[in-house]
Amino acid sequence: MKKQTLWTIIAAFCIALSVQAQDIMVIEMNDNNIYEYNVKDIGDVLFLSIGDVPRDSIAYHNCPDEHHPHLIDLGLPSGTKWACCNVGASVPEEYGGYYAWGETEEKDIYDDVTYLYNSGIDNDGDGIYDADVSFQIIGDDIAGTEYDAAFVNWGGSWRMPSVEQCQELDSKCRSIWTTRNGVNGRLFTGPSGGKIFLPACGHRSMFLVTFVGTYGHYWASSYDSEIPHCGLGFFFNSQLVDTDFGDRRYRGKSVRAVCK
Repeated sequence: MKKQTLWTIIAAFCIALSVQAQDIMVIEMNDNNIYEYNVKDIGDVLFLSIGDVPRDSIAYHNCPDEHHPHLIDLGLPSGTKWACCNVGASVPEEYGGYYAWGETEEKDIYDDVTYLYNSGIDNDGDGIYDADVSFQIIGDDIAGTEYDAAFVNWGGSWRMPSVEQCQELDSKCRSIWTTRNGVNGRLFTGPSGGKIFLPACGHRSMFLVTFVGTYGHYWASSYDSEIPHCGLGFFFNSQLVDTDFGDRRYRGKSVRAVCK
């Protein structure tokens, strides 16, 4: 018998129940678990194959399948939903891509010279400008723009998180340092019971990847107006989460997307 998605099954039951003017929809799964729903609580029914479900429009408390990314509803007051995995990753524990702030592609070397939005003179050839340095301002908040790694790579409603959204993730969720499939990171559990795992993927500077397995470094969409060569974000380790964090924009860090 050809497999059907849960959406198709729910739709079939809804149609049958509406014809019979019943109040309760009962679904018996293949594992014999039975679920009941009040028909009045069902707002819409979609006929979709798994591959056609919009990744940024249906929110879950946990990943329902292996077709990542998923939109995870942590129950945050702002209504912000977080992606289950990093931009560039295929599963939650993968590190994904490393992006300089405002850049949307990975590269081999992360320094002043290779950064698109700095200019200057590198007298000693170490990759760091030491004369006539100029920092291009590409926006106070780059979410949803051509500089947003989440929006450019994933499209739709995906965005880099703002500083405020990062602070909300920390303040409204419980987080613990843990290991998932051999990868260190922090597991955030929101008021709804929804969970996201953020791997400790370190960051990239020059040609090196450092702090892998001990620190997670993530960009926010916000620019540090007090220090023009820095972007804002957050980092964590086994002891703490710090959302009051700025670093040089040329450094490659992870991006965990949000939708609202």
